[in-house]
Amino acid sequence: MIQPSRVLLAPFVMLIAYIGYMLYDGYAHYLMYLVIAGVPAITIYFLRAEIDWWWWTKFPPKLANPFVNFLREHIPFYQNISAADKQKFQTRIALFLRGNEFMPMAELAQGLEEGEKAFTGMKTDDRPEGALPSDLMLLIAATCVQMTFGLKKFLLDKFDHIIVYPRPFPSPTYPEHFHLCETFKEDRVLMITSEALYHYYNSKQKAYSVGFHLYGEAFVENYPKIQWPTLEKDIWDKLQLISGYSSDRIHTYINIPLISARPVSISLFFTHSEKFKEILPNLYVAYTKIFNQDPSSVHKPVLENREL
Repeated sequence: MIQPSRVLLAPFVMLIAYIGYMLYDGYAHYLMYLVIAGVPAITIYFLRAEIDWWWWTKFPPKLANPFVNFLREHIPFYQNISAADKQKFQTRIALFLRGNEFMPMAELAQGLEEGEKAFTGMKTDDRPEGALPSDLMLLIAATCVQMTFGLKKFLLDKFDHIIVYPRPFPSPTYPEHFHLCETFKEDRVLMITSEALYHYYNSKQKAYSVGFHLYGEAFVENYPKIQWPTLEKDIWDKLQLISGYSSDRIHTYINIPLISARPVSISLFFTHSEKFKEILPNLYVAYTKIFNQDPSSVHKPVLENREL
């Protein structure tokens, strides 16, 4: 897809090339024109991300038909909402894909089989060039977009790099734990395994959602000024009643020590909404206000339009 900033920059680049040629030919008075053309060119270059994002929010890109079909077939939230909300969901998915960098690791970065659809991540110096399979990219995007669907500001601007491993991985923070997900705000990074993503969606949402867990944790870190409700002393017991997953089981599954109950409760708010509302009614109401949506209302989850 052509970036708007490149279109805007192109005439200035051609003008600078022409001015350079004239200077080379001995027309020294063209130096002042080089400055005149160079200042806006440099400005556009350094503001290219902001320019592109402004354009895309004013004129949203259309989500490719195969991607729309994937949402229709595999994302229950998308299947149940109205036609207008489906269009909104598609637009936000398309913007999410342009506002985040996907970084496949290990064999995920080794290329794809012939005919396999993918979205190519941007190359960086510290990882191999590769392509992330489109289904993984859409599962990640759909998780974030669903969580923030009731908010006008739907991207987590403190986390725009997504590293996807095929299997549990160690990290500098947890070098001895091969785990399923992690946030690292210092580098604006989220890490997750394709194994965990596939496990949740292939189990028809009966497994614990590591994706919602990860984005729940990222949401809390992204908005530190939110006044989160105090969790009850027996919160882990009640979360187990809601989901069937004990604290020990979730700790063993994700394999990170001292997991907070907050992202677990946020994950279950979205994946086990009816039971959550029954067992933790006050916390459920508090979360509906924070996320501006009621997940148990599957056909019309958004409560009202508001800024976070």
